[in-house]
This record gives sequence, C-alpha cells and structure tokens, in this order.
Amino acid sequence: MKDFLVSARLTVATDTEMGQILTEGKIIPQDFAEAAQWFRWAADSGDGKAEELLGNMYAEGKGVKRDDVEAVRLYRLAVNTSQISSGSQLAMMYATGRGVPENRVVAYALICFSDGRSGPEDARFREIFRTLSKKEIGAAKALLKNLLDARETDALKTGIKTGITDALDRYIANPKVRERPAVTTRGH
Repeated sequence: MKDFLVSARLTVATDTEMGQILTEGKIIPQDFAEAAQWFRWAADSGDGKAEELLGNMYAEGKGVKRDDVEAVRLYRLAVNTSQISSGSQLAMMYATGRGVPENRVVAYALICFSDGRSGPEDARFREIFRTLSKKEIGAAKALLKNLLDARETDALKTGIKTGITDALDRYIANPKVRERPAVTTRGH
C-alpha cells in the first residue's frame, strides 16, 4: 500500500484529493492518519479545502489527536483562502467555546457569512442564537458587513489574504456590544 501511496503522490491531481480518498475508504482502505498527512501537505501549500478538512480532523480527533485550538487555526486559514464553508465550522467553535473563548456574536456573523443568508438556519445554531439580544444581533450584522467587505477586498489582492480574520480580530479586540451570558435550558 505504501508504494501505491508514494506513486499516487506523483500522479494524483492534488494531495487534498488523495486525503479525501483515504478518508472515504472506497478505492483503498480507509486510513485517517495517512489522510491527515496528505491534507497537511496540501494545507502547508495554502490549499483552503485541505485546511478545512484537516481542521475537521483535529476537531473530531480523527487520524490526529483532538486539538480544538489547531482546528480553529486551520479554519481561520481556510476562511481566508476563500473556503467560505469553513465559516460554519469556525462559527460552531465560537458558539461553543471550543478552542476559542465563546462568542455568540462572532458565531452569528460567521454562520451568516458562510451561509450567505441574513440569519442562521442551521439547526445546530438555533438554540444558541435565539438567546441573542437585538443589540447583539445588530453587532453581528455589522461584523457580517465587515466580513463581506473584507472578502471583496481580498478578492482583488494577490498573495496572502488575511482580511476576513483581520476583521474578526478587530471585532474581538473591540466588541461593539458586550455579550450577555448564554442562558441554557438544559438544567445545568
């Protein structure tokens, strides 16, 4: 199998595709640890899809030791490389405080950014977002506008693109509204 993988590295269109083949286990036996290595090679070259997929592996502990901080780092890289779907994974990390301090305003803005909708429809987020105040939703919408503007600006640039995470970092450093603590209904 190692010979196959070595020759595949020379002939497969991308390392990301090889990682996906290894995670699916349809063509060759499933091997998450090996897939993580292929995704790492592609991610190290700036492949946004590989950054997202490797982030998923770290978030789930598949093929690598679970590491929420590393997952967040990879999702942030992926969002900056136009892998907008990474925004929903990053939103979940902010919504639940995994790998980053919990920030529901940032999570709301990111899910709207990745969905392209004016509000989060994903069932995973409904419980979290229904507790946001009108002021918090207003702050999230302002952040969303900054994220969209950053994406437009980054689209015109060549080279390293960091506008989206720069916009996130500016908000986190100077939030427009202080979040109220989340109210849970699970009896905790």
